[in-house]
Amino acid sequence: MVTLLRHLFIKDYQNTNDPKVRNAHGRFAAIFGIITNLLVVAMKVATAIILFLNHGGIWPIALIADATDNVADLSSSIITLVGFRLSSKPADKEHPFGHERIEYIAGLIVAVFIIVAGLELLKSSIESIANYYSQGIYPVYELFAIIVLSVSVLLKALQAYVNRGFGVAINSAALKAVAIDSLVDVLKGLAVLISGLLMMLLSWNFIDGFAGAVVSLLVLYSGIEAVKDTASPLIGEANNKELVQTIKDTVKENPNVLGIHDVLCHSYGSEKKYVSLHIEIAESMSLHDAHEIADELEEILEEKLHANVVIHVDPVNDNDPVVSSLKEKAEKALKELDSSVSIHDLHLHKEKKRIDCDIMAPYESKLGEEELVSAIKKALPEYDVRIHLDHPMDN
Repeated sequence: MVTLLRHLFIKDYQNTNDPKVRNAHGRFAAIFGIITNLLVVAMKVATAIILFLNHGGIWPIALIADATDNVADLSSSIITLVGFRLSSKPADKEHPFGHERIEYIAGLIVAVFIIVAGLELLKSSIESIANYYSQGIYPVYELFAIIVLSVSVLLKALQAYVNRGFGVAINSAALKAVAIDSLVDVLKGLAVLISGLLMMLLSWNFIDGFAGAVVSLLVLYSGIEAVKDTASPLIGEANNKELVQTIKDTVKENPNVLGIHDVLCHSYGSEKKYVSLHIEIAESMSLHDAHEIADELEEILEEKLHANVVIHVDPVNDNDPVVSSLKEKAEKALKELDSSVSIHDLHLHKEKKRIDCDIMAPYESKLGEEELVSAIKKALPEYDVRIHLDHPMDN
């Protein structure tokens, strides 16, 4: 169904690397959300008012809680629509990397709305439970309300399906966050529907406030998860392991590359990526030839990844038996301290009796620069040692 909708309403829908096509996906999903959320809110509010008027002015708190959350969903759909429109703006003087991260900000605003709504609903649910046990006050559900709730659940399920499909198609954090919220809405709607049935068929009149509390907790959970999904790209995520491996495999296809390290990937939106890395080239190669290799690899990676790529060349002399022996001894000393630590890009300055190298240590390692330098000096006492400590950038 998602593919059919994309085919019917989005021109050239398969070309998701095109910013215009991607933006069209976001607009359609947002408009679809606005329409379906308007229907759900209208039905639930009308039902709540009718029940309120027919049964002594007592509000069905679980239904009100669900409807209130759907109002937040409606606001979220509007924010998502605005976010996609703004994120499609081209780069300018003030924002040379473009505006695509506005999409993440829109998703974060959606998540905050969800959390605030969840807290308010939890408060109202607790008050409803207190009113039942202290004053015997409870709402009454009728058959038409059960029908409305059933239709609402189906609409929300459809909404989750469409948002998830469109979010995956264009790799949108904002749409995936909205899809999670819609799926949780299905669970919330089922909770309210079941509580209404139990009240109507079994006279379990106490259950309305408890159902409202369950709904509010689900709202809070979905909001927290949405915050994680949308805030993480803004803060700066670790490199994707699959992406890093693709880069390494591609670079290693060139026989002149002796090693690769310090692979960094930055994202300024799902379609705007920047990659930098270091490659090791034999120091005997001319600067011109090394530059040509770097340029060629940049072009290959840019075409494969649709990213901006910068490659730094490190000259190495691994064919020198002295350098190889020093590296082997240094690495052995480090492994005795921590097997997860590795060494690369070792340079020997013979006239200065100095070794420069990069050390890769995971964030979990307790070792500091002094301990690492001390371990290498112990293995190679005749040399001065300087290191650059790196941490892995992939997850």
